Amino acid sequence: MLKFKRELGTFIFIFVFMAALAVKAYAAADIERLMGSSRYETAVAASQKGWEKGSQYVVLATGEDFPDALSAAPLAKKHNAPILLTGKDSLNSETLQEIQRLKAKSAYIIGGTGVISVQVESQLKQLGVSPTRIAGMDRFETSNKVAERVGYKNGIFVVTGYDFQDAVSIAPIAAKKAMPIVLSPDGFIPETFKDLASKGRVGQIYVISGNTAVTEGLLNVTAITGYSAYARNINILKNFSDEIDFNKLYIATGKDYPDALAASALAAINNSAVVLVNDYIPSEATAFIGSKLVSNLYILGGEGAVSSYVESQLKSLPAKIVSVNDVNASVVEKGKYEFPKTVTAILSSGDTHEVPVTWKLTSVDTSKMGNYVYEGIIDGYDDEVNLYLEIRPAVTSVENITAEVVLSDTYEFPKTATVKFSDNSIEEAAVTWTSNTVSMNKLGNYSFKGTVEEYNKTVTLTLKVVEDLLIDIPDSDLRAAVKSALGIKKSSGKIYKKDVLKLTTLKADRKDIWDLTGLQHFSNLRSLDLGENYIEDLTPLQSLVNLRTLRLDNNEIENITPLSKLTKLDYLNLSDNYIENISPLKSLTNLTSLYLDDNYIDDYTPIKSIFPNLKKKDFDIYAD
Repeated sequence: MLKFKRELGTFIFIFVFMAALAVKAYAAADIERLMGSSRYETAVAASQKGWEKGSQYVVLATGEDFPDALSAAPLAKKHNAPILLTGKDSLNSETLQEIQRLKAKSAYIIGGTGVISVQVESQLKQLGVSPTRIAGMDRFETSNKVAERVGYKNGIFVVTGYDFQDAVSIAPIAAKKAMPIVLSPDGFIPETFKDLASKGRVGQIYVISGNTAVTEGLLNVTAITGYSAYARNINILKNFSDEIDFNKLYIATGKDYPDALAASALAAINNSAVVLVNDYIPSEATAFIGSKLVSNLYILGGEGAVSSYVESQLKSLPAKIVSVNDVNASVVEKGKYEFPKTVTAILSSGDTHEVPVTWKLTSVDTSKMGNYVYEGIIDGYDDEVNLYLEIRPAVTSVENITAEVVLSDTYEFPKTATVKFSDNSIEEAAVTWTSNTVSMNKLGNYSFKGTVEEYNKTVTLTLKVVEDLLIDIPDSDLRAAVKSALGIKKSSGKIYKKDVLKLTTLKADRKDIWDLTGLQHFSNLRSLDLGENYIEDLTPLQSLVNLRTLRLDNNEIENITPLSKLTKLDYLNLSDNYIENISPLKSLTNLTSLYLDDNYIDDYTPIKSIFPNLKKKDFDIYAD
């Protein structure tokens, strides 16, 4: 029994160990506190983090109360400036030193002299900083003045002026969208902006409120609501999720404004967001952060603002990568290909997320067709991602089309065109014609343009309108084969040109045919089978330039010169004849299948130029 327990314990240990190895997890988020011994120093820490190289501008807000400061973030983003806090009557030493470190030349003071006195202006001037005060009679008018500075053609965000959470929640997004934050005493849109909106001078309006009635009956207005400030904070982030980079998140307490205000300016320059927490992490924030892949969490303030308990909970919240989708791509031969900058990861939350990837190679050689595998690395993820790249043959040409139709007859435009590739393969691709109507009441040649959209190529159709005529086919066996193909049952039935032009395929093998006279009129043929007959003279075939497949094996052929003009041929079987000279075939550059066995050919070198194109053949050309 003891032995069994030991073996069971060993098995469980190995199972757990192997299971742990099987998990491909993304590294946990890094957490950094930006803090000082006071709210003023925390704002300085945020400034030092976001503006290491300095800033020409600073935005100064009071550190003693929030109202005037709430609209500051979009103005700060407009001038790429940090938000620093000051006392009423003087700059504290840390803020003063930070202004000097930034080498600022201009400062915006938000609020009247009742919140930031003229003595602060004097201090700024002594530092060589030019102050500009933006103030109104109250917090609401001050926010309107700031809005005028930011501009409201893109729209506005309306929040209550009696609390700070909604304003700091929307601040980074408002800053990114260059839209001011307007304070309202009742949560409704101020009449001034209603009037401007009615004149088309204000873009989209967002109202952040716990009251869903604030937008009733109004056009071009969106309400973002929630039962609490913390719920609205997350609903804001959900609403603008596509515009936020969640690689970084800024965490601030929702119980006081200074840290969140400093975070809003820092988040704005990083295209990020502020998440508000209490003495605990609200359930909405827990679920939201758990659905996002976050690499860095920045906590604004000390443990008195955001506790160590909250910090410990935050570290494990963000989603982890459990797997990464490999990439399948293709590019044409000698085409330009750039590695994707991101790949799709599957998160522990079940969501997908685009994550940055670093490829082991920086460029791709597309000069040679084939399938290739490239490896990439994702920072913090312990497995590699593969890119499977197919280098496809490039389009070399689209064959123009020629056809004939009899006067006053009907003609159906071809639905496809033949596309040729660099590996000598061909494909039928859909074609769209710019015009598909033609008058059949006048003899002549007509030209039409078409587009092969799949490959962004053009094609030309040359349509020849000819007179109808009676076709004379002296060879009775060939005539019978043609009548059978046309469905003419009477032996006395006549064959007209309008009939034979409708044929694109003719199968006449093993018919004891001697004479091909009459076939010169079958100009729309694409496939012709004349194998195992008694044919000697190929002259009637020289006008069948649309042929792609031609079978002439087991005949009495010596001279193949008439075939030299059939340049669209892809398949040609000339085996079992009396051919000696094959030089006429060198012009058939589209051939991929060629059979010449059982002839009198001693020298194959005349066709060595087309030999590499042949995928199927029954002969070889050896080097001297």
